[in-house]
Amino acid sequence: GGSNLDEMKGKKPGEPEIVHRPTPVGYMKAVKNDAELAGIIEAHIQDATALCRFFCWLEQKCEKMFAEKKKANAVEENKGKMPDVGGDGEAKAKYGTEKDEDGTEKDEGDTEKDEGDNDGIDEW
Repeated sequence: GGSNLDEMKGKKPGEPEIVHRPTPVGYMKAVKNDAELAGIIEAHIQDATALCRFFCWLEQKCEKMFAEKKKANAVEENKGKMPDVGGDGEAKAKYGTEKDEDGTEKDEGDTEKDEGDNDGIDEW
């Protein structure tokens, strides 16, 4: 049978004992020779280079995207300031405006720029 100590550890009688202590294998694996060290250093350099290239590419894409968004916002803002021109200015010129039941022109209201949807452009 098993001892009381085995029962306290949750070990069933007849099960092999699990020994928890460092082994020399871990220490041997931690020791690196010159070739292994050179390989580790080269791998770190390659990883760092790849990350730098990626961050550069990402920064260029973001700058381009923000610049395009800013230009589009400026165009929309200027269109809104022009008389008889809004988002549907060409449609109004071609098809006329909608009329209410009493014959007056419907007021569609100005479309306001969504201040919350600027993707952080103003923060840059």
